[in-house]
Amino acid sequence: MISRAIEEIKQEIWIKHYCSSHKILLVGEGDFSFSACLGRAFGRADNMVATSLNSQDFLKKNYGQAMSNIQSLRSRGCKVIHKVNATEMAGNKKLNVVKYDRIVYNFPHAGFSSKESVTDEIRKHQDLVSLFMTNAKKMIEEKGEIHISHKCNKFFEQWGLRKLAKENGLVVMEEVKFNLSDYPGYNTKYGFGGDKNFDCNPSKTYKFRLKKRASES
Repeated sequence: MISRAIEEIKQEIWIKHYCSSHKILLVGEGDFSFSACLGRAFGRADNMVATSLNSQDFLKKNYGQAMSNIQSLRSRGCKVIHKVNATEMAGNKKLNVVKYDRIVYNFPHAGFSSKESVTDEIRKHQDLVSLFMTNAKKMIEEKGEIHISHKCNKFFEQWGLRKLAKENGLVVMEEVKFNLSDYPGYNTKYGFGGDKNFDCNPSKTYKFRLKKRASES
């Protein structure tokens, strides 16, 4: 048993913050190019569950590479699930089979409306992130991490991710520069249709963990 465990450790493959031995939940995937990138790097994807808010029909119509990315993931053993709302996912029985080592939400966005003020827009985005955090912390392993990659200039800084984390019982472990080139093949798609990529620079990946119990402090 010990030799087998050592062999499994030797075979671990890392891509940036993510390892082939992690149980990974990916939330809010666009054309599934991020999760497909991880699957290619690992050579397998049976440790991953990749989800989208949009339906498969929507993805097929709007993103040219979505279906090939999904096929690539499924061929490597990834569970792909559509119509998963990040603000309600803790109640999804398909997702709550296990606790996850990493829960990843890249560039959350609640959409824009020309009828809303900037203040209302920010509040809408904050509500999305806050509810995601509320759900994610119920689904993460005790020593797991919740990751949000997020633009860090002007309007986006006003969302206040650190404050939202504190309000939701999470601790900021670190924030690191996000480099698109670290994830070959990842395309940062708009979430509401169209096959164009948005400019994700400058951005950071924020890493959060659960607060330690008082007895562990």
